[in-house]
Amino acid sequence: MPSYKCPRCGRTVQKPIGRYYCAVCGPSALMEMVHGHSKAISNPLLISTPSKEFVEYERQRMIKAGAKYFLKAQREGDYFYHMTTFGALKKILAEGVIKADRHRRGTVSFTTHPLRYVSAFGGPLLPVNDCYIKVHMSLVPNAFPVVYWLTEEEAEELSPEIKAKLIPIERFDELIAEYGPAWSAYEYPFIWATENEWRVMGDYVLPWKKFSVGVSNERQKRWVEERYGEFVKEVFVDKDLAKIFGRK
Repeated sequence: MPSYKCPRCGRTVQKPIGRYYCAVCGPSALMEMVHGHSKAISNPLLISTPSKEFVEYERQRMIKAGAKYFLKAQREGDYFYHMTTFGALKKILAEGVIKADRHRRGTVSFTTHPLRYVSAFGGPLLPVNDCYIKVHMSLVPNAFPVVYWLTEEEAEELSPEIKAKLIPIERFDELIAEYGPAWSAYEYPFIWATENEWRVMGDYVLPWKKFSVGVSNERQKRWVEERYGEFVKEVFVDKDLAKIFGRK
């Protein structure tokens, strides 16, 4: 059972994988998981360092997607809403609030188009295309900071104050170093569904039971099976997903 440490008072407790606040310091103190005897980390999936080859590959992938700048959450505890579009992002920034709805925080819905953000579980997220995995939700934090990417044209529409906070693609190394291997869209699982919810996608309707994690390839599936086998209730490849999203 992992240990969790309060970043304020240093209090340490042992609990199942999940999200906990310090009982002494209150709800403003999110406890960090201590991975073995290494540095405390808030996300149990961050366990290695991406290679230079992977960093360059991701840089080129982001450039191809149209990314020119990145915008991080501005304060600790701030989160972009997980379904944010560029139009909604501008409104959020104008209101000075960068925070997700508490009830929906930490969930990502199936979608027929790529979501425009980078999360702690990889990005920019692409639709699942050939695999689906059910895994216990206790493995997944209920909330995580995200990075929104923008094209050059979109960046021009922002205020000078926000523009000053943008991170150019040339500083991509710094950004990916901060997020580590969680950036990977090929090794780590994505959250795709919420509890007891039906998702309608065109002519397709898929039922969900409990919480689910979707994966886009066999490598992701093996990653979950090898590390969290005791939590995996069912693993299968759904060929219809490729037809649903119409892409590889």
